[in-house]
Amino acid sequence: MYAKQLHHREIIVDLDQNINSAEKAAALRATYRAARQGKGYTRLLSLSSLISITMPNGPVNDEGEYVLFSDTGPVPNSSDYTTLVIVHGTSFNSGTFSRLPSIGSKHGMRTVLFTRRDYRGSSLYSDDDLALVQGGKKEFLEGVGKDLAHFLLWFIKSHDIPKASSDKKAGGIALMGWSMGNHVTLSLLGHPDAISKDNVSILSTPEFLVYCDHYNTDPPFTSLGYPIPTNGYHPFRDPDFTTLEAKVANFGIWVSEYYVHPGYDARNLLDLDFRKHGDDPSVKHVTQQEREQMVEKSPVDRVDLSLVFKMQSELGNQTQRALFDPELAKTVLPGLPVTFFACKSSNWYCVYSFFESESRYKKLVSQGDVARPITFVELPGANHFVHWDNPNQLMDNVKAALDR
Repeated sequence: MYAKQLHHREIIVDLDQNINSAEKAAALRATYRAARQGKGYTRLLSLSSLISITMPNGPVNDEGEYVLFSDTGPVPNSSDYTTLVIVHGTSFNSGTFSRLPSIGSKHGMRTVLFTRRDYRGSSLYSDDDLALVQGGKKEFLEGVGKDLAHFLLWFIKSHDIPKASSDKKAGGIALMGWSMGNHVTLSLLGHPDAISKDNVSILSTPEFLVYCDHYNTDPPFTSLGYPIPTNGYHPFRDPDFTTLEAKVANFGIWVSEYYVHPGYDARNLLDLDFRKHGDDPSVKHVTQQEREQMVEKSPVDRVDLSLVFKMQSELGNQTQRALFDPELAKTVLPGLPVTFFACKSSNWYCVYSFFESESRYKKLVSQGDVARPITFVELPGANHFVHWDNPNQLMDNVKAALDR
């Protein structure tokens, strides 16, 4: 049997057994039902890796809404480990990071994979929420920030994680957004008025300091709300793909391919690789079973396309406040270091985002008015799916950033 419910709080899942999709779907439904009981935890046991990962649900508000997340648990024999919380992007849920936790454990990190709302296992957005995102209202992003803050504070209190050291090189929480998931992580910094001052103080004061680092991992310009260039291929606007299923499949290929950008070193936006398709898509090396687990269509239609096409103005405002506002940097998590990981062989959406972010930061530096300390780290040979194709490269750089 793929999954056996031992009691209302735990399920043991043997990931190594050969099962068909129907059995797996039934097992996962049982898993989510157990997790949704509020107090219940779901426990996944991979016999091949011998790494035990809990998959509970965590609250995002006091109204009973929640997100599914996976957690490797405390690092054995460590009292100052860092907890790395990773948020996924569009279509690809937190399962796309399945190769990272074991590497994080080797680096002495506790790894938490956060499943965004409307993705499998997490609460759906309400009709009112969807009306906000479809209307391009900042209140939606404020709600995203409130959800994330509520979850982090609940996790901190209920899991008693080590507080950050004074030099922020050990303990605490490091928050990492990947791709479109950066709109989630930046919401915590970009909407301080929406988050209670008490909650912010728990994250930032010396007595309670736990939020020690922030990573922007290969964000597309759409996650940061930068102006949309007129040139370049846009996968969700391609008229050759008319159904949601076709659009998502095409997006998965395009976003995971390797590109060569002649104008990269010169930071020339007009000399990037704008082809409809690059080379050797990472998703071609994903099994059908893995694809079924990590790729979703419904949240793209309900939420993410509106983020891309309706929310760009407010996302731009959020990025400005979160990263480039000198006054907010003094009052909201002051001194928080930000690391921007740029994958040099990624699609042009992400390379342009890197160019623009670096340019804005350098302008602030030249004016003597730095908002937040941002370190730009370029990953040579890496595409947008570095976490899948070369997870060691990514996690080694995450560890190096923590130690910096």
